[in-house]
Order: sequence, then structure tokens, then C-alpha cells
Amino acid sequence: MLMCQNKFLNSFIIFYKRVNTNTMLIKTLSIVSLSLLIVSCGDQSEAIENSLDEVVNEMEEDLEEEISDEVLEVSQYEIDWESLKEAISKGDVDAINSMVSGDEFDVDMFLMVMHDLVLFGKMKATAFFELSTTDVNGSDQLEFSAEESSIDEDGNEVGSAIMIYLSKGETNLKLDSFVAAG
Repeated sequence: MLMCQNKFLNSFIIFYKRVNTNTMLIKTLSIVSLSLLIVSCGDQSEAIENSLDEVVNEMEEDLEEEISDEVLEVSQYEIDWESLKEAISKGDVDAINSMVSGDEFDVDMFLMVMHDLVLFGKMKATAFFELSTTDVNGSDQLEFSAEESSIDEDGNEVGSAIMIYLSKGETNLKLDSFVAAG
């Protein structure tokens, strides 16, 4: 019986090393099966336990690598989106100008519109992946849009809105244009 279990263990280790790290569920289930085998071996399980420890350690290393790879996958565009929000909060005209794609963009007007705390709050709460893609003059652009409305003291509905259009440059996010109302 022990010979059969050793063959199973060797097969398990070969299987574990070949399975892609994206299939952690399969590996975890396999560990559970191997644990049951150890319980059934009784006193002869020390060699299997040592092998199991080795496999578990390798699994933990794989998981750590997988997590660090995910952290490194943040794109420059995501970094630029966060930098734009920070530049707006600080009123940093130079930082915003460095992202502008053309001469038509009025940074001062843009900052005045983004001074609205509700609109800016919505922008701050929006992650890069939440931006929608839209066609503007035959070109795909990223779009952020936000609006707010309220009732003034006379009972009239008042509001404001902004749509910001961005494009993915070769290396950085570009601020193309904006439309504001309110």
C-alpha cells in the first residue's frame, strides 16, 4: 500500500508543477486530497508530510509571485489618471498643461469648472477602468462625465455637468477637451 501511495505522491508533485498558477483552486483541492492520503498512512506518513510541506511552500511562493505580478500591472494611463486628479485638487496648472494634447484646451476654465466639489468628488471616486470609451470625430476617446443637480432657494432646479475627453498617447494619457454646463 505504501508503494502505491508513494507513486501517487510522485504523480501529485509532477501534476502540481505542471498546473498553471492561475488554477490555484485545482492545486488547493489537490492538497486536500493529499492530506487525506497522509491521514490514511498512519505512522508511515512522515515522508509524505515532508513532501506536502515542500508543495505547500512552493504554492505559497507561486501565490506571492502572482500577487506581485498583479501589482506591477498598473498601467501608465492609470497613473496619469490619478496624477490628473491630484493636479486638479492642487490647482497645478503646469501639471495639467503637461497632459494637454493641443492648444485649444483652456486650463484655467477647466480648473474653474472642476472647483465644483460635487463634480470633482465624482471624478476622484472614478477609477481609470471606469472611464467609458466613446467615438469623437472618428477617434476612440476615453470619457469621464459627471453631473449634479439641486433645488435653489426659489424652488428652481439648478445643476452643472462636465464631460472630459482623454486619449491614450503612445506613452501617456492625454487631455483632449472638455464640455461643461451649468
